Amino acid sequence: MNWPVACMLCGWQGVRFYSHLRRAQPPGRHSGCAPKAEFPRLLEALTSTDSGSCTCRVRHAVTAQEFFAAAHLLLLAHNDGEQAKALALTEHLLGPCPATARRGRAALRAFPRS
Repeated sequence: MNWPVACMLCGWQGVRFYSHLRRAQPPGRHSGCAPKAEFPRLLEALTSTDSGSCTCRVRHAVTAQEFFAAAHLLLLAHNDGEQAKALALTEHLLGPCPATARRGRAALRAFPRS
């Protein structure tokens, strides 16, 4: 399955094969992305927008409990074959937000690596 994605470093939009995203492949960026020498500056600029609080119209999960509950709803939608609902929930869990770093920490606490 191909997923529409956007590069948060340069704004490129395109599609990536699902298993490549799951396995952090391909190891490089898409063609035409910013030069690697500029990555530190671009990543710094990207993280500087992280406020730690979600100010989005539809609030995102920012605690482990909220993330776990949202992931559970995603699992139920997937198991029930509700593809549109599952995609919307996935976008909501993974989409951009000023609290991206906090949301990532919540996800790690909700699903700790063994």
